[in-house]
Parts: sequence; C-alpha cells; structure tokens
Amino acid sequence: MTTRVYDIDGAERDLQWLRDAWDGCEVLPAKIPAGTTEYWQLAAVYCTTGPAVFKVEARRNNMPAYDQPVVLTWPDLGSPSSELPSLPANTHNWSTRGVIQRTSGSGITGFGLGSSYGPWYHSWVLSNAPSDCLSRTGMKGGTRTTAPQPDFRADSDSTRLSIIARGALGRGSQALGDPTQSKSQLANDHHGDR
Repeated sequence: MTTRVYDIDGAERDLQWLRDAWDGCEVLPAKIPAGTTEYWQLAAVYCTTGPAVFKVEARRNNMPAYDQPVVLTWPDLGSPSSELPSLPANTHNWSTRGVIQRTSGSGITGFGLGSSYGPWYHSWVLSNAPSDCLSRTGMKGGTRTTAPQPDFRADSDSTRLSIIARGALGRGSQALGDPTQSKSQLANDHHGDR
C-alpha cells in the first residue's frame, strides 16, 4: 500500500508534494527481513494546523493500539541529540536515541514540539515488527504551527500489519477510518481534524 498524503484542505497529494511543500519531509519504508509476517506501515500523512504537538495515532486490526510505544527523535536519525535518552536495543530502530511515549486507550499520543521550527523530527512505532518512519517533519517556518502529522495505523490481516502514521501537529482525537475507504472518504473523515 502506498502512503496517502493530504494537504491542510483535505485534498489528496503525493509523496513528492510532501517533500517539496514540507522541507524534505518523507516516508522511509520499513526494512522488512525475509520471512517477516508483520510490519507497521505509514498509511497516511495529514498536513494540519493546530497546537505545537506531534500527534501520532496507532491502530491494529482497525482498533486503537492501546499502550503502543512510539518514538520521536531529533535532529537527525544518524546523529540524534545527545540530550535524548538511549533507546532499548531493537533491530527495527531508526536511531539510537529518542523519546518514547505510549498511546492512550484511543491509540493516540502527542509529543510537544516547543517553539522549534524546521524539519527536525522523525517518528516510528517501537515494536518487534518493522515500522515505516516519518522523517524530517515538524512545524513549517513562517506558518501558524502548520506541519505534517503521521497516523500510524496497524491494520492486519492474517499475513501483515499495515500501519497508518499520523504525526506532527494536530487537533482532535478522531480515529482514522477503515483503510479500505475511498480516498475521498478518508479525506472527509479527517477534514475537521486539522
């Protein structure tokens, strides 16, 4: 499945638009070893305005993924801030340091971003299964706290987990719709969540 991208008006865009419009923001695909039966896939990225919070939603089997660890690191995956705590050893980590938060009963967590602008942040689901990573996200300078948001959604069938990552800034706690919805249904479901 390709990651869907929506602008602040709910119009569907593509990954190239995301990179161009948001200072290099990109989806890094999970490194999936042979024989892997599950992985966290970033199903959608929503560009939103709102408080300086990086909101991440994780869902599994179309239900909120309660108590799911999610990582946020900065400023670079290869050279994370030395002020960040070390992450537990995991072959699926994208970096060695970061902040871990667990999702609530609604499958959501929010990382405060403070007043820093720029593409400094990277986020993924911390799990025994591989995870895509939303990379180089954060508030866009010159805007009123506007940023791409990942919703990590873990929907699974008998052979794989597909995850939606929704990250950066956001409002509301509306859960993502069914991943089989049409593109217009998904956009409409999240239009008021900007």
